[in-house]
Amino acid sequence: MDQRWLKFAEIDYDAFRAFVATGATDAEIATWIAEHAKKRPRAEIIAWNNKERDLRLSDLPVETQEYMEDYITEFIPRNRVVYHWFDVYDLEEERF
Repeated sequence: MDQRWLKFAEIDYDAFRAFVATGATDAEIATWIAEHAKKRPRAEIIAWNNKERDLRLSDLPVETQEYMEDYITEFIPRNRVVYHWFDVYDLEEERF
């Protein structure tokens, strides 16, 4: 998920990783992101976020689908069904 967000924000992964590795606080990271992310209209951010939340596993690149097959088996309870990509994180964080 981080790569999808970094691409949308147009933030360089290596630069972001290097900054986080400095031990920056959450507030400092938020400030860094605000300074380095591409500025977008609120409506565009909302639309992107909703699109991501609505993605089914089958909508993801095949490499991500393959990764998620193993990830779901390892980290999601067997009695829970995953329909959308974000279900994985909601189940993992016990939001439902």
